[in-house]
Amino acid sequence: MAVKPLKKLEIYAWGNKVPEILEYIASIRDFHVEHIEELQETGGNIKETVRQTLQKISTYLSIWRNAEEFVSLHGDTPFKKSMFEPRKVMSIDEARSLWETKGEMLFNELQKMLDDIHHIDKEIEHISYQIEMLKPWQFITIQLSVLHNLKHLRYLPIEISERYVAPLWEDLKTIDGYYWMWAKKTGKQWYVLIVYYSDKAAQVVERWKEYAVSLPAVDIEPAEYIKELETRRAELEDKRRKQIEEVLRWLNDQQDTYKVLVDYLEVEKEKWQVVSDNVLKGKKFVYLWGWIDKDKADRVKYNLEHNYPVRVLMSDPSEEEDPPVKIENPWWLRPFEIVTKLYGVPHYRFFDPTKFTAPAFFIFFGIALGDAGYGALLMLTALYFLIRYKKAEEGTKNTLLFIFYLGLTSLIFGIVTWTWFGENPFVYNGKVFGFFSFFDVVHNTNLGLGTVLIIGIVMQMYAMSIKAWWSFKQGDWQTAVFDVFAWQVFLLSLVVLVLPIIGVGVSATTLMYAKYIAMGSALLIVLTQGRHIKNPIGRIAFGLISLYGIAGGYGVASFLADTLSYSRLLALNLSTGIVAHVLNTMLAPMFKIVIGIILLILAHALNLALGLLGSFVHSSRLIFLEMYGRFFEGTGREFKPITLDGKYHKFVKEVDAK
Repeated sequence: MAVKPLKKLEIYAWGNKVPEILEYIASIRDFHVEHIEELQETGGNIKETVRQTLQKISTYLSIWRNAEEFVSLHGDTPFKKSMFEPRKVMSIDEARSLWETKGEMLFNELQKMLDDIHHIDKEIEHISYQIEMLKPWQFITIQLSVLHNLKHLRYLPIEISERYVAPLWEDLKTIDGYYWMWAKKTGKQWYVLIVYYSDKAAQVVERWKEYAVSLPAVDIEPAEYIKELETRRAELEDKRRKQIEEVLRWLNDQQDTYKVLVDYLEVEKEKWQVVSDNVLKGKKFVYLWGWIDKDKADRVKYNLEHNYPVRVLMSDPSEEEDPPVKIENPWWLRPFEIVTKLYGVPHYRFFDPTKFTAPAFFIFFGIALGDAGYGALLMLTALYFLIRYKKAEEGTKNTLLFIFYLGLTSLIFGIVTWTWFGENPFVYNGKVFGFFSFFDVVHNTNLGLGTVLIIGIVMQMYAMSIKAWWSFKQGDWQTAVFDVFAWQVFLLSLVVLVLPIIGVGVSATTLMYAKYIAMGSALLIVLTQGRHIKNPIGRIAFGLISLYGIAGGYGVASFLADTLSYSRLLALNLSTGIVAHVLNTMLAPMFKIVIGIILLILAHALNLALGLLGSFVHSSRLIFLEMYGRFFEGTGREFKPITLDGKYHKFVKEVDAK
């Protein structure tokens, strides 16, 4: 339950062997490759090979992306993967053999089929454009080729808006000679065909050429040509439909093969991208480095040096280096890493906060949702999927187990408040089944508020204690004593002094001791908070302002504000329960009909969704702001190993077993 210690591996190898070496490293699934910056490369041949390989892989993956988009538009895709479906395990050598024997042929065939459909689409688009363009010209009752073959005459088909009709008439009146004109109005547009002598009318008519349209030179009238085009379009659409069915059938028949090939290409792309970005390429040798789990370092170093022409240097991280962070927890705690990673993993030389924050998140979420019915529903749903999909991958199982925990804590606190889907069933004379008392926060809000505020105080003391534990572990006793214990004593003594003000009885002796303890601890804080300042006056001034919270890690104001933040847990609890009760009251009269049952289920589903969102967000906020603010020292980089994992397959390499 800690940040895993890492070893640094530096690998020197022959350039032509680096893809094979990276393949082995990826099969370990535990090697984080670091980026190499500001180093001059000399390996021109190697760089060109890398560039060409990446370009080729990207081309084939682009074909696949187009195919996926095509399938999503035209049918049910066989390439969707359920989150509950585990990836198949397959040898990378077997996948490579499949690519070498069938890969390029299958992708080229797929590209050809997609290109054929694309060409048909283009032709249909062109025909549709011609049809729309010719529709207004159906009033022409001669073959269009006749117009194109006129010897002594010219023609001009134009499309103009209604406001240009009068100017056109005026221009035509000025023609000295004969001309012929056909015109038709469609909507607000006029379609005009003018036939004129080229010598006498040209100067007038050709002023309107900017409105000219192009008519095809076919031996048929426009109306008949439109019919021919529509027939041709129908034939193409039928051909397109058959082509689409053929592609879908092809992809369905070859889906298993394509899944292997696509995963292989994705793995190859990641590998070669690492070569491009993270490997220093010389004329003959290459260099790469990264981090590996300390427990696996010796075995990996041995396998590399005994299976490949490499030289491997292994060392511990230096103080100047900032290794990535790999956290490891037992299976039952792993789901709460979701919360930890949402904020960011700690830096390498800090500790994993998951084991400390998991109980707090469990409590916060349970109070916030606090409905036993909703909790039981979440638990049963998660449990069903955990049993139904036993072979699901670890990430999916962790998510389901996390949902189970959320349901469990909601069930626990829901039983404490005896809230089931917003109701308090089987309550007689204020007791469950007439015997057991329950925490009625709706009718005793002050008690509920006091409880969550006490929880807030306890959690702040808990977070400060984590800081003290870490300080002692690092040998920094001054921080533990002066920056934690002194503050805990001071703040708790203030709490005791405030109790009589809010109506809690405290003996005079206790109050007297609390007053003196508060004064003594405050004096200690004033004298020690500015111990890093050499000037005595500045040190005391810093200590004084730190009491309020302007400087330093804590303060009375921040303590009060943070404590009040926990009141939102009660607000969320009340809102979820009260809304559920209102829904039951509103929809109860309709419960005898089917639509009423459906509406009630949908209403509760919406209320549960909103309750889950609010509870998760505020519980996370309390962790990240109120708790982390007391001890967390900053985030680091997450450990992200190179792998041989695709969308559908996990590839393995036999050398890893040595």
